[in-house]
Amino acid sequence: MNRHAKTFQALWRDAWQGESLSLDDLPGFPLARTVEMPPGHDYPSGALSFRLHDLRLDGVERLAAVRRKGAHGRVEIDLSFERLRVEGRYAVESKPDPVAALDTAGDLMELPAEARRPRAGGADPTSGSMSTDQEEWLANARSQRTQLSQTENGRKLLWGYSEHSEVYDQAFKSPTLQSNWSKGGAVKEMAGDTNRAVQAGGTSGSTTINSTTKLYGSQQLSYNENSFIQQTNVATASLMADPNYPNVSPESSYYKAAEAALAFGSGISHTTGNTKKKTVPMDQTGVYAHVQEWSGQTADFEPSREEVMMLARIDPTSGGADGELRMGAMVLDQDDIERLSALRLGILRERAEQASIVGEPLFTGECRASLGKAKVRVFLEEGTAPRAEVELQAFDFEIDDSTWSGSAGEVARRRLAQMYFVRSLLHDAISDQLERALPPRVLEVDDAALQGDA
Repeated sequence: MNRHAKTFQALWRDAWQGESLSLDDLPGFPLARTVEMPPGHDYPSGALSFRLHDLRLDGVERLAAVRRKGAHGRVEIDLSFERLRVEGRYAVESKPDPVAALDTAGDLMELPAEARRPRAGGADPTSGSMSTDQEEWLANARSQRTQLSQTENGRKLLWGYSEHSEVYDQAFKSPTLQSNWSKGGAVKEMAGDTNRAVQAGGTSGSTTINSTTKLYGSQQLSYNENSFIQQTNVATASLMADPNYPNVSPESSYYKAAEAALAFGSGISHTTGNTKKKTVPMDQTGVYAHVQEWSGQTADFEPSREEVMMLARIDPTSGGADGELRMGAMVLDQDDIERLSALRLGILRERAEQASIVGEPLFTGECRASLGKAKVRVFLEEGTAPRAEVELQAFDFEIDDSTWSGSAGEVARRRLAQMYFVRSLLHDAISDQLERALPPRVLEVDDAALQGDA
């Protein structure tokens, strides 16, 4: 160990002696609805949520190693920790949630006027007007809608979308879905190409819509690849828009909207040969011909309940030995699994942060996590504020559930058995606090260490 590192570690230990880092309380995570409450409770059934609070991070004073590199106004300091730990408290909270006499599954939900008003999926929610291009695309889309409505199969196709438009509109209110929809600009570029191809083709259909060579957006995706990506994004977000998620009924409008999105893609694959990886060029005439040849039966392509519900619980470990997840005729590769896992996590985070009613504690106790090794790289550069990058290993999270009882306790244990989302929130809270708290302390100790070495 060099002289600076030895001096830095000693000063660091003194600077943090007896001090812990307080972490932000985490928002309540919904666990289950209409759960039977313990005997004598104020209400017979309730909605359960899980919340972490009074969290603190200990062990920051114990540096396993420190390395300083760089000069001339730009320095990087790598800190290695081996015994970080988090301790705090949890609460399983409940609030009244009466069992409904009818399984409305969201169909009778009263929505404000804004929520009932249709909005284009890719639209900028902060914009009050459309661009000239968007107005042109919309006019062309209306023209194509009119042409489709002239035939029975065309009307069935349009009705299939209209039946679920309210759910899709609600799903697109998610900032996470909006971000994924507009990511890289691929959807906008595809809309422009589709508009130009249909206009140029007229009734002759001479211009290809889905090119075999052109790539779209900053991600450089083919027309078919991005179509598949957005189809599965919308299906997942539609499921998660259900107020009863993750307990989504097959009779709910949200389930049916997700099922329809997946069936639409399967139908296109079956009738045209187009898949995520295989592009069969189509022009306007070809599209209309396939609509006419279609049997008109969506049931031919509807996924099974198990396949639809895979999207409701997907996480980074969902793939098989080959890293793929098979859903009937559809195959999700590892990139798809990670993308949909991130989408699901983002929407869950939104739901947790937007929860406005705080429940009353039903079960409370202590929680802890041993983080093992952790690395923090702090960047010190003249003229800019110090910043940090944090690398944490996967960790186990322990909860004292010895006092949990009855149906509510069993349900809470079962729901928390897969704690990917909770661990992810805790991981982010730890990283955020280390990124905020360590850089100024590193700058202070590094200056002191250099002066002591001089």
